[in-house]
Amino acid sequence: MKTMQDSSGNNIPVKYISSYDKSKDKVVRAIHTKFVKLRKAMEKLVAETLVDISELKSINPKENGIKGNFSATSFDGKIKIELRQQYNIHLDERVSKARELMLAYAESLLAKIKSADGGEEALRTLIMNAFEANSAGILPYSKILALLRLDVKDSRWLEARELLVASIKPEKGKCYLYCSVRPNSQKEYLPILLNLADCWPEEDIEV
Repeated sequence: MKTMQDSSGNNIPVKYISSYDKSKDKVVRAIHTKFVKLRKAMEKLVAETLVDISELKSINPKENGIKGNFSATSFDGKIKIELRQQYNIHLDERVSKARELMLAYAESLLAKIKSADGGEEALRTLIMNAFEANSAGILPYSKILALLRLDVKDSRWLEARELLVASIKPEKGKCYLYCSVRPNSQKEYLPILLNLADCWPEEDIEV
């Protein structure tokens, strides 16, 4: 190799490149190769594990979990494999009308007379918080569910509740694969974390 390309795309003659820069380039490329190799190994691990789980699910379909979830343990109960399917909940345009109806109900209560415990104002705050979207424009689904659980008989509230239920659109999100172990049945399962931060050496290495 007579030249090395710099960050601007220029081919620089090797004789003009410092020993440090050449050593740095060599080490960085070696580390990159290791990361790519490990990444491919992890992709192969996931693919093979999903095939194994699919074959296991086909043996006894009755043991399949709901919504794509699956769990299986070793005969001694010390190893557990889990496949978890995440679902993202989206609400369509009907949510705006539901918000108007619920707020109208809360405002009508406030216009009459407040109870000693301030329940009407608390209800209004609950509604406002439930329909406040985050930075990604997504409403807090847990707070929407809290509204749906309230036992309110007002016709506006009931109409809003129906609109909210109809507006809920579940969509498949990411899948998560776990392999957990425990020393015995009295202990909790601990996942084997394939995470670089979790693999840090117990003894500090000088860098």
